[in-house]
Amino acid sequence: MQCLLALLEVDPRCKWATLTLRDEELPVSVVLSAHLADPHHHVCMLAALSVESLFLKNGPEGKMMLPMKNQQTAFENIYLKAQEGMSGQKSCPSEDLPDETFNRRATLLISVSMVMSCSPVRSKPCLHSFSPTRRTALMNSSSIRC
Repeated sequence: MQCLLALLEVDPRCKWATLTLRDEELPVSVVLSAHLADPHHHVCMLAALSVESLFLKNGPEGKMMLPMKNQQTAFENIYLKAQEGMSGQKSCPSEDLPDETFNRRATLLISVSMVMSCSPVRSKPCLHSFSPTRRTALMNSSSIRC
């Protein structure tokens, strides 16, 4: 994950920072987003916490937003991979399913919150990116404990 972030720091628009995976060249931003659907929770959480690097770049005066085209592409990749991660829990053993469900929800919520905090333009689409049934399933009252 740290290598991907280092590549994004020097080439935030992914003009040359690509990785060849399975005979296919992919921009580093796509590879980072793909880790949101990783089977290991720790990897998913690191990817979710690193989402900011897909929207912001370091500049001389601090962090600056990337162009809208890059932000839109990043948002689409994050959304698709987070949804893929949510549906990927079906292959989990039944005794681990509750933990896996909570882990995937946590990854999704952190991804959404990171997008909202670093991209004001993407915050509204981020809030509305889930259908009412998805929001209901995500916020099922039986899974919220006070």
